[in-house]
Amino acid sequence: MLGFVGICVGFSRARGRVRMCDPYEGMNIPRERPNINKLAAQRSTISTDKSAVKPEEMNDLLVKNGKKARNLYRIRKSLHFSSLVVSARLVIKDELVAMARALTDGALNSTIWDVLVDPELPDPNSLKRQIMERTLKELREMVPGCSVALIAPAEDTEFYESVHSFKADANGVKLMALQEENW
Repeated sequence: MLGFVGICVGFSRARGRVRMCDPYEGMNIPRERPNINKLAAQRSTISTDKSAVKPEEMNDLLVKNGKKARNLYRIRKSLHFSSLVVSARLVIKDELVAMARALTDGALNSTIWDVLVDPELPDPNSLKRQIMERTLKELREMVPGCSVALIAPAEDTEFYESVHSFKADANGVKLMALQEENW
């Protein structure tokens, strides 16, 4: 994020006080740096604002990625309770084209979920890499030194191993899921 923090001076009745403020407060200036891609059709703004992702938009991305649509109420809750949501919107259309969300315990472990990129983009893997880089950067700042797990479809395993050094079944760890009928 480009920008700076200025010092604003305000005065109370009894004595002066100094407070930190955002110099862009009240201005309609984007706070996120645009992702200037060589492909004009894929130029986007990457954001870490949870409210930038609407449940309906997330459902649209899920369906575009060949997954089932989810309950909107549950999506809204999952976004709200996520520790981090990273999203990308096309500059020319303000359309959500990529996102990832992460959960963390704040000390030891983080898990990245729902890495979704519009497959109709000219180069979806480029944006997927950028979304993951931003997600990992933010997690490193939030919880330095924590382990990071990624929940991803089997067909994406090779991509994540080559681009981000994730390892499938690292140290013999296997993902196990409780089957819904047993819950």
